[in-house]
Order: sequence, then structure tokens, then C-alpha cells
Amino acid sequence: MKQHLLLLPMMCLTATTSMAQTSYDTAIEAKIGENTYNVDGDDMQTIIWKYTAEKNSVIGVGPLPNTYNYPTVCGVQGKDTINMKSSNLKYGINGYPMEAGKTYFFLVQGRGETGFVIDSVEDVADINGGLKKDNPVNIVPGTMTFVGDAYNTSYASYKAYATYTATEDAQLVITTGAYLAESTTVNGNRVESEYNNNMYVTKLGVEKGKTYDFEFNTTQPIMFTSELAHPQPGSLDMPFAMVEGDNTVPADYGKYYYTYTPEKAGFFTITSDNALPGGMVKIYNNKYSISYDGTLAKSEQGSYNVRVEIEQPGTQLYVLVDKIDGTSDPETFRMAMEDYKDGEKESKPIMIESLPAQQTLPEATGTIYYGIDVPENTNKLLVVNADRTVANGTALSVYPEGNQWNGANGTSSAEYNVNTTNGAQRIIIRWSAVEKTPLSFSVSMKDIEKGDLITNPIEAVLGENSITAEGTRYYKYTATRDGKLSIEPNNPAVTVEFPRGTDSWSGTYDAVVNGINYSVEATEGTEYLIKLQNCKAGDAFTLTEGDFATGEIRSLPIDIESNEYAFPNNQNSVWLRYKATRDCMVTVDYDGDFNASNTVEYGKDGKDQYGNDNYLSPMITSTLVGETSTNIYRGTMVLNEGDAMLVHLKIVGNAEGTKVTFAESNIPAGYAANNPYVLYAGKSVEVKRGSEFWVLAYMTEGDNVFMTNTYSRVYTYSNEEDAKNLTNEEYPNFEYKYENNQESYWLTKTVDAEQPIYFRFMPDNDFTFTYVTGGKEDPGTGIVSTETNVDNNVEVFTIGGVKVADSTKALKKGIYVIRQNGKTFKKVIK
Repeated sequence: MKQHLLLLPMMCLTATTSMAQTSYDTAIEAKIGENTYNVDGDDMQTIIWKYTAEKNSVIGVGPLPNTYNYPTVCGVQGKDTINMKSSNLKYGINGYPMEAGKTYFFLVQGRGETGFVIDSVEDVADINGGLKKDNPVNIVPGTMTFVGDAYNTSYASYKAYATYTATEDAQLVITTGAYLAESTTVNGNRVESEYNNNMYVTKLGVEKGKTYDFEFNTTQPIMFTSELAHPQPGSLDMPFAMVEGDNTVPADYGKYYYTYTPEKAGFFTITSDNALPGGMVKIYNNKYSISYDGTLAKSEQGSYNVRVEIEQPGTQLYVLVDKIDGTSDPETFRMAMEDYKDGEKESKPIMIESLPAQQTLPEATGTIYYGIDVPENTNKLLVVNADRTVANGTALSVYPEGNQWNGANGTSSAEYNVNTTNGAQRIIIRWSAVEKTPLSFSVSMKDIEKGDLITNPIEAVLGENSITAEGTRYYKYTATRDGKLSIEPNNPAVTVEFPRGTDSWSGTYDAVVNGINYSVEATEGTEYLIKLQNCKAGDAFTLTEGDFATGEIRSLPIDIESNEYAFPNNQNSVWLRYKATRDCMVTVDYDGDFNASNTVEYGKDGKDQYGNDNYLSPMITSTLVGETSTNIYRGTMVLNEGDAMLVHLKIVGNAEGTKVTFAESNIPAGYAANNPYVLYAGKSVEVKRGSEFWVLAYMTEGDNVFMTNTYSRVYTYSNEEDAKNLTNEEYPNFEYKYENNQESYWLTKTVDAEQPIYFRFMPDNDFTFTYVTGGKEDPGTGIVSTETNVDNNVEVFTIGGVKVADSTKALKKGIYVIRQNGKTFKKVIK
């Protein structure tokens, strides 16, 4: 295709030979439909057709079926014949504007049978292109609209204009093959487009009597059709237009959508004196985010009230009022764009004029900024302390204005070394609070003492070490032996880390934490930094050296003999090893509640081919509780007799009494190349993360289509010998698709005769693998049509594997997997 494009600029000027059909004078008359010509000989020739437009129109042009040779279209401008630029009308068809009475030429270069297709001719009322703002193209619903310049030889962007004055309250629906969302504004606001059936659809609510000015920033002509639709007002297809001040919610229950485009930065607020029983207000920053409930903010259940910061004006917001109960009368809520108050932006902090100071946050929740202007030649420690232990999730940061990455962080307290030898500086104190009542805190400066900074730590000693100051304290210790270096504070509120260096990006050593004891694997002669946070004057910690107990580190796991391990008191971290007694599938479960902060991982004991420890995978499996998908701690792995599984758990909070269990079972089909899971046409198999999984499919002549509902590493082999030896493997390219708010990956294999294919999956996540079409029927049960008609013994799942119904009735739009009597079907609800 690129080679043809390189030739096109010259073709209109060079096709001037006197041979038949190869000059403008002898051009063939083009017709609607296929235009073909047979070129004799082996040499490439340029064949010319001509077409005289009867009306102002847009003509759709494409290659002949099963070819990719697009014609060059030329128009006459004065004495010159010039290549025209096109716009994508639909898949494979380009559109060109043509003026009534003028003749246009089509040039195709080829040999043998060559030609092109005129797919369509659409009348247009205006072909001036709207190249001047004071002379825009008028959009007429029900017709084709052309904007832009088909004769512009530059590839620089330019502006084109169109306008529409609404004759009724409706929705203007614009359909085009070009993506408009990034380059088009209406009355200064960007538009959003949806992709549907290879076309882009833009929907715009319009009000009778209002004018809508379109501005296109483009390098190509743009052609689109438009029509008026009348969706339900307040629906997602035709949201209510929200205004500052009072807005009305209909009395009936339902989901009501509103749109609003802020013209300034600040806080977008919705308030109401009415309650919203069982309902909620949600704010989205675009239409697409509604599909996955990606909210900017939402109200508390039962309330209209919501407030969210809008930093970038000009972006259209979508607001959903989810009204669960109807009311006797319509209700009112108020919308306002509030200016920033002091403390709501780093650039507008609440200023602290003198130190020491006592402050109280204006609200119990939210992010608040305070500022302190520090004079030149100051070198002290700025100390911030809350008056109580803060709630989980509250965070504190102290940093130079504009440089939040180079500061001090904490929860109840933080200390930051303020050094203004290079000039006066503003220091920012930022609280991100999730409290029940407003938090009070103190701010002070103090002289820097040993232990205040990581660059000036105190020498720690074996045994007890006294802490003489509040906040964060730094110590160092040089290990006198290999083994376990432990720190145990006497105050449970104190937390301990072992930084790898003095820079903020140095990271920390992975500590073993059991209760209030923090340990690290130490090497004799190495100096270790020790960071203690939330200290109080008078606290102390004990430093010891020794040996790790069994289970504390990877190299010294606890060997499981009884298939079960229970956490004792004051233990949060453990390494376990289970050795298989036979060739088997081992399933490991941990019965603690799921917490994203926990580390629960497993893998095969030993080293990889590079001599590194084998990788450990997260031990997380999704399962259905009723109709809700939830995460539990479970993993499976195929082991040979004598091989071992390693399990590592680091649990947040009290783990006492929780259990890890191991169970052996026969190896099911799918976990070895010589015992693959055989997948037949129309069937699916659930693949679990952890062990590689083998699938054998018997492809039949023609197209064989496979689908997964998530990405997975996969290799294919054409026979069992290659599969067992991992030779002659291929890397299939699954095509990503996103339809009806669901993602999937598709592979089509076209074969001339029946043949096997082995899939070797390396799953990092659980997923479903489906043989959609083609393939052998299951010899045990056979196969029915790809759509089930009888609504008995049915289970309905999303593509993602979540069960949503026991009937195909009343399903929303989307793609579903239907299971019935042991068979699997794909069903699309439109």
C-alpha cells in the first residue's frame, strides 16, 4: 500500500500517453458498481476512467473485491489536474466531494484485470467545505455533510467549520468513518465518539432554537451523515443539560443523566435539601467511564450532596442521579462551581505566620494544604505532630513547594530538614484526612540533633537503646556476624524499617515482621540503617543478633508433615515447604480474610535456569459467593514425587489461628503435554493461574476460532512430539476486542484439512478458554447450535467468568457465555 501511495502524486501528471484508456482524452466512462479493465502483457499500466457528476455529491470509491489497489482520484482546478484527498466513509470505502457538471478521473495502476468500485453516490447540499469561519457548512439532518479541502496538497492541519440550528429538542447523531473526538469542538467543547460497526458515532443533545457551531481541526476532508433521534430525555443517550443553580429530577424512579461543561477550575458541587433514599449521585469525566463505573466522585448513599475538584475546565462531565424510589413531585438539586478556598490547592495554602503553631483542619476529610515561609539561612528540623493517633488512611506530607517527591511523609507525624542556605523557601504541609472529626496538629522548628536525619544516625548497641526524642529517629549498626539482626521496640506504635541507603529512592531491606519484632538477614561487617517512626521520648528498643528460626526466611522454611499449618500468637510472616508424596496436583489454601496489603505467594522450590530463586506467584483465586465474585487465597500446582512447593505469607494484623492447608489429588487433564485437556467445538475450559496448562484441539477444514477473556502467554505446537519436547513452537497472535463493555482475545486458525493443535498456556491470571467455531464435535455429547433456544438448566456468565443469571430472559446488552446441560454457547444481546 505504501508503495502505491508514493506513486500517486505523479500519476495524474504523467498518465499522458496516447494509448487507449491511458490518457485523459481516451478515459473510460466510469459507472456505479465495479469498473474493470484487462491489461495485456506483463507490464504495469495506468488505466484511466472518468466520471461527470450530475449533482453536488460525495462519491464512495474503493478497490475491487479481494484486492487492495485503491484508485487515485483527480479533479480539475483551473488548467491543472490535481490529486484529491479523501475521507473514510466506511470500512474500505473512501469518499470524494464532486461538483455538479465537473468531470473527475480515476487512475488505477496494475496488470491483468484491474479496476475499482464506485460504491455509492450521496447528494450533498454544500461542497464549499466550510473553510471560512464566517461561511460554515450547514448541517442538514438526513443528508451527507462535507467539510474540508479535498485539493489541499499540504499535510499541515487546518480548520473547517459547520453549523446547525436545532428546529426541535432532539439528539443530533453524526456518523462517520473518521475519529472526530480529538479534533472537533462544538461551541468550544470537545465531543465524544463511540465506535460501533467500524464507524464512529457522535451524539449531541440539541435544544430548539439554539445554534451549534462545529470546528474541525484536520488534515483531511471530513464527510458524515447526520440524523435526528428522540431518545428518552434524561437517558444516557440524551442527558438533561445541567445549569448552575436549580436543576429538576423527575418524580418517577430511575437513572437520570445530566451533562455540564465547567468553564473554570474549582469545585463542582451538588447539594439538595431532599434526601435520596437508597440512591446516589455519581460524577464521571467522560461518557466512556460510565461503562466501567469509573467515577470522579460520588455521594453517600441516600444523599444528593457531592463535591469534586475540577482542575481542567472545558471537559464535559456526566452526572448520574440514581433515584431508587419515586416521589409525589419532581425534586430539585443545586449545582455550583465554587472557587478554591484557602487550603484547597498547593498554590493557595492556609499560611502559618509564626512558629510554634497549633492548627485544626477545617474538615474531617479531604486534602488540605498549609504553607510556611522560611527565611534564608535556616537549617532546622520542621516538626509536625497530630494531637492523636490518626485514622487508617490519613496521610501527612511535608515538602518544598512544587516538589512533593523530595519531602518527608508520615501518618501522625513527620519531620523535614529545612535548609534555606540558597534562599528563602515556602514549605508545604499537606494533610490527606479520613477522620471522623477535624484533626488538630502542632508545627514547630527545632535544632538538628544526632538521630534526627538519616545522614546523621545514632550508633545503636546490642541490648537496650533509649529513645530521647519524638517523631522519626535514625540509628545505624554494623553486624558482628551473619544471621538475624532484630529490633524490638517497647512501644507497639513504633514501626521499624531498614533503609538500603540515605537517598529517598534507595528502598528498604525486606524485613521479617512478627508482632513487634522486626528482623533482617544481616552480613557480618555490613552497616545497617535503622528507621523508627512514631517514637515518643522515653521509648526504647532492643537490638539483638542471632539465628533465624525455621520458617522465618526463604532458605529455612518449615517442612509441612501434617498437611496443615496454623499461625501461632505474634506471628505474621512464615515460609512453608510442602513435598509431594507422589506425582499429583497440590492445592494450597489459606483461610484468612482477603486483604490487598497481605503478601501470600507460592511457587516451586528451587532455582531457575539462571541460578535465581524460582518466581513466586500471588496465591489469589476468584470465586463466586452467590452472584458476587470475590478473592480467596488458593493456588494449585502439579508436582512430581519428591518435588516441593514453597509458600510465603506476610499477614497484616492478627493472624493467630488462621490456617494453611495442603491437599494432593490426581493430576487432571491439562497439566502435561502427553495428557492435555481436549477441547471440542463449542466448549470452554477454566484455566487457573500457577501451573502451565495444556489444551489439545482437533481443528477441521476452514476457520477455527478460539477466544480467551483475558490475556495469557501462550505457545502452540502442531503435534505431541513437539509439544513434549517444546520444539517448533509458535507464538499465536490473539486479536484484542472490546465490545459491549467487555474485553476478549480472539484467534482464527484457517486449515485445509483436519489437524491437531496443542496450546501451552502460562497463566498469570484465571481465565476461560473457548473453542468458538470449527473443530470436532464432542464424541460423548455432540454439539448443538451456537445459540440455545430452550431456557432450562441454564447458567449465564459474563465473558469475564462472573455468573449473572439462571435465565437468558431480560439480559442487558452484551456478550454472554451460556452453559446448558454440559455445553457452552456464546450469546450476543443487542
